[in-house]
Amino acid sequence: LLDGTDVYNASHLFGLFSTFPADAAKSTELLRGGFPAKYGGRLSSVLNVITDEGNKEEFEAEGGVSFLSSRLTVQGPAGKGSWLASGRRTHLDPLLSYAEGQSNSLTRLTYNFFDLQGKTHQVVSHDDHLTVAAYTGQDHLNIRIDEFDAGLEWGNRTISTKWTHIFDSALFGNFLATGSRFK
Repeated sequence: LLDGTDVYNASHLFGLFSTFPADAAKSTELLRGGFPAKYGGRLSSVLNVITDEGNKEEFEAEGGVSFLSSRLTVQGPAGKGSWLASGRRTHLDPLLSYAEGQSNSLTRLTYNFFDLQGKTHQVVSHDDHLTVAAYTGQDHLNIRIDEFDAGLEWGNRTISTKWTHIFDSALFGNFLATGSRFK
C-alpha cells in the first residue's frame, strides 16, 4: 500500500529495486502475517508505505547519483501546508550497451525504470486537513537475440486523496479515496 492505495508488483528489475524512493517515505510498516482486518483479502504480507508530507518551513532539495541510478527529492511550504516531489531513474543503458558489444548473438538489450512520486498536505481549517498523493513508475525492457525480438513495459499509477475532519475533541474521521492501475 502507498498512502492507502494498492500497488501491484511493487518492485523493479525483478525484485532488485524497491518501487518506492526511500527519500520520499515518512514511514514503512511490514506485516508478515496475522494482520488486521482493515487489510482484508491479503494472502501473504502487507507493506504499508506513507509518503512524507514535505517541509512546512523552508524549501529543501536532496539527491544522489550512484552507479545504477539517480534520485532527486524536493519539498517546501505551499499555502497553509507543504508539498514534496521525488523522482528516480536508472542509467543501466551504457552498461547494457557494453554487454551487447561483447556478445555475438545479442544485438539489443536495454532496461531502465523510473519513479515519480508527489504529495501535498494542506490545512484547510483547524478542523480540516486535505492530502493528495500520486505515484507513477514504469519499467522498460527490450531484448533482441538473433531473430527473437521482445519488448516489455510494466508499471503502476496511483492517486489518493485523504480528508481528515475533527468533529469534536473525542471524534475525528479520515475519508480516503484512491485509484490504482497496474499495466
